This record gives sequence, structure tokens and C-alpha cells, in this order.
Amino acid sequence: LEEFKELEKLDLQCYPQMKAPRWLIPGKLDKLKKLYIRGGELQNLILENNKWKVEILRLKFLSNIKMDWRELRASFPHLYYLEKFKCPKITLFPCDENGLWLKP
Repeated sequence: LEEFKELEKLDLQCYPQMKAPRWLIPGKLDKLKKLYIRGGELQNLILENNKWKVEILRLKFLSNIKMDWRELRASFPHLYYLEKFKCPKITLFPCDENGLWLKP
């Protein structure tokens, strides 16, 4: 979808599907720097051989999303700020007690 090409920030709330929409992939969202996902049924953001340009990622109230730190860092190489809250299946993240991680 052409209209999403220029998108720099996306705040997705309560997305009802387990799979991401077809337009929510790194190649179609080249300018996306901020991605916020709150609530919903989404299970994955990792797409093999696709790298996000996202620098700020906030994940909240996602009980089904499943990934570990290595997968995330490989898919989000430009990340410098991560916030996760109430995402029990996101594992091995070096976040502080508030769920924050900042690139050193």
C-alpha cells in the first residue's frame, strides 16, 4: 500500500489478528522510526531476512507475542529504545525493572 511508505510513526492498538497485516512489513515501511503496539492478539513481528528501520519500539499488553532478545536485535538493528510491559512471552530481554532498554 503506497500510502504507508512515508509513515514515520505507527501506534497499533488492539489488533485482533494473530498474524500481522500484509502491509506491516519492513520493506513496505521504509521510513518507520517509531512502532508502538498495545494490546491485541499479534504473535510475531520477526520476519526472516527482513530488517526494520525502527529506532523506538514500545510493546504493551501483548500476551501472545513471542520472541527473544537475539531475534529482536537481528530484526531491529537500528533500535536504541525499547519498552515492554505485560508481554510474558518476550524473553531474555536486558530491560530494567520498568521494562526499559536503552542502547548503551
